[in-house]
Amino acid sequence: MATTSIQNLNKPKDAFEQLEDEEGTRQGFCHIRIQQRTGRKTITTVQGVAPEYDLKKIVRYLKKTWFVPDEYFQAVEPAHRLAFGYGALTWEWRQGIRSYVYPLFIALYYGVLRLTALDSRAAVVHGPKLLQA
Repeated sequence: MATTSIQNLNKPKDAFEQLEDEEGTRQGFCHIRIQQRTGRKTITTVQGVAPEYDLKKIVRYLKKTWFVPDEYFQAVEPAHRLAFGYGALTWEWRQGIRSYVYPLFIALYYGVLRLTALDSRAAVVHGPKLLQA
């Protein structure tokens, strides 16, 4: 008896293995596993969802991510520097790799704000978000 339990320890356990009962009919369970990895990284596994549900929408809802899009630093910061004379630039701008065509539109918006003295913090921060929406 002790030998069988030791042999069972060598077999890896699959948490999603028991999706059918003894008669072979599928159980009505949906398994959602969210594993914390290093730092902020997680792995979300969803299995057993009925075909009439949209799996992509379920995973999108369960996925918890936060990011700052690259467009913020690649458009708003250079535009702010063009209009107001100060601001952070990433290496692509310092090396002359990126084009100023797109940030010029936001810089024009900033220029109008500056000339009309409407360059409040809210207008500077939220205006480009509305322009890029």
